Amino acid sequence: MRTPATLLALLAAGSLAAGCCAPRRCASPCPSSSRAAPPVAAAVAVPRGPALPAPGTVLDHRTGEPVAFDALVTRLATVPVVYVGEQHDEAEHHRFQARVLEALAAQPGKIALGMEMFYRPFQEHLDAYVRGDIDEAAMLEKTEWKARWGFGWEMYAPMLRFCREKKIPVVALNAPKEITRTVSRQGLDALTEEQRASLPPLDTTDMAHRAFVREAFGAHGASMPAETFERFYTAMVVWDETMASSVAQWLEQAGEGARMVVVAGNGHVADRFGIPARAARRTKTPYLVLVARVLPGPGETADDGLGRTDLTYGDYSAWFTASPKPPAPAKPPAKPAAPTAPPKAEASGAPST
Repeated sequence: MRTPATLLALLAAGSLAAGCCAPRRCASPCPSSSRAAPPVAAAVAVPRGPALPAPGTVLDHRTGEPVAFDALVTRLATVPVVYVGEQHDEAEHHRFQARVLEALAAQPGKIALGMEMFYRPFQEHLDAYVRGDIDEAAMLEKTEWKARWGFGWEMYAPMLRFCREKKIPVVALNAPKEITRTVSRQGLDALTEEQRASLPPLDTTDMAHRAFVREAFGAHGASMPAETFERFYTAMVVWDETMASSVAQWLEQAGEGARMVVVAGNGHVADRFGIPARAARRTKTPYLVLVARVLPGPGETADDGLGRTDLTYGDYSAWFTASPKPPAPAKPPAKPAAPTAPPKAEASGAPST
């Protein structure tokens, strides 16, 4: 059984936010996300809704139609911030993120890569890596990648190596786990004065965001005591507000014309009320959201068709087949039992029986 803490982590990772579970919040009627299916014989089983896109397709949510990558980049280059979501263990999502970053970096102007995967206290080590002062292994050790993030480094490495080559700043967006863990377990009042002072202002009043988080908890959300949900929800807001503040601070320091590509879990960017809306509240600048999705695999249901393709959910969705998951690490062989010492002979020298 998944605990609420595990579900919160999955929500942040985008595993629960990639489908159509989130409530709609369109200010005006959302574009339709389903089309009438042609009549078929009752004996034929077909998925409901529109046909699934081919792997690698990017859908423009303004039209519901595929868009060429060059046309996508042309539009992305017009805004200061581009959010590219992911499911953390999907290698194809990270390859797409790297492709977007490289294409936008080829445009004129200053650009940075903002990453959920790194924590703000370790910014100096990312700066040292990009400058070439430390190598990749040292950067990973100093930022505590394995302990604090843990997803496969090689999926993210091409983006970091590209930034090092091109001297593109990499910005650590995230709040330290020590803070979010304490908030989720004990609440804001359990933070030290120094920890509390490090946080930006927190807006916990977005009722649609609350509903989204509670729905993502499923049965746990319905039965969760109010004070427990409040702690978990506040921890989610700490994540989002800290990352939004990190985005806004870099843009302000970088000056007019600067742009950032933000890579983060779908749960932080889809429906906009995670990082995007909170950063825009600070910067007053436009942005675009791409949500990375996974197509149903063999034997999986496609009954929900495309799910969410409305403009509240995101501006674009990029579709990929599920990446093969690496095998679980082999368990070390069991140590052989220590040999039992033979019984000692009696002091008299008589043989033991």
